Amino acid sequence: MAQVLERYRDTITSTKRCADNERYAINGFLRSNLAPVRLDKVTPARVAKYRDLRLEDVKPATVVRELGWLQHAIDIACSDWGQHLPDGNPARQVRRPKIDNRRERRLQQGEWQALLDAVSDQRTPLLKPLLRLMEAQRTDDEVYFPSDSARDVRHEPVVIERTDEATETDNDAGINKLETDA
Repeated sequence: MAQVLERYRDTITSTKRCADNERYAINGFLRSNLAPVRLDKVTPARVAKYRDLRLEDVKPATVVRELGWLQHAIDIACSDWGQHLPDGNPARQVRRPKIDNRRERRLQQGEWQALLDAVSDQRTPLLKPLLRLMEAQRTDDEVYFPSDSARDVRHEPVVIERTDEATETDNDAGINKLETDA
């Protein structure tokens, strides 16, 4: 496996745009438990063990990217360099970890106002009213936005105040309830 990875690093990786990142990852593979194993003895279980060990140190997206490079190196070895794997590419048979890059961040003091100040009325005339609406939902304040008949959003805004009566009416109508027929 080490010979395949070294040859792949020296001949294939060097031609890629992401050569530095891929070279770094391949050097990591060369230090892993996969390197001393003969290519025909690499199994999906061994690749999965490598995956699980890497997930302890790095994020799933990194592991998915590294497994892609490993899979491609083995594919090239089989298709271009005459290697034969009777059971196919073991890296192809390993389940990839789920990538969840979502972040949750709350604005710090003063950031909301800085965001509103940064929005240009000339470039994005509808963004500031949208942000005001979001702010009102966040703080239960009054909502300022242009009237339906206004063509130019810089006209005087209409003020709509939040009322408890509207919420009660919506609840009575079943708008906020999930109703299913049994």
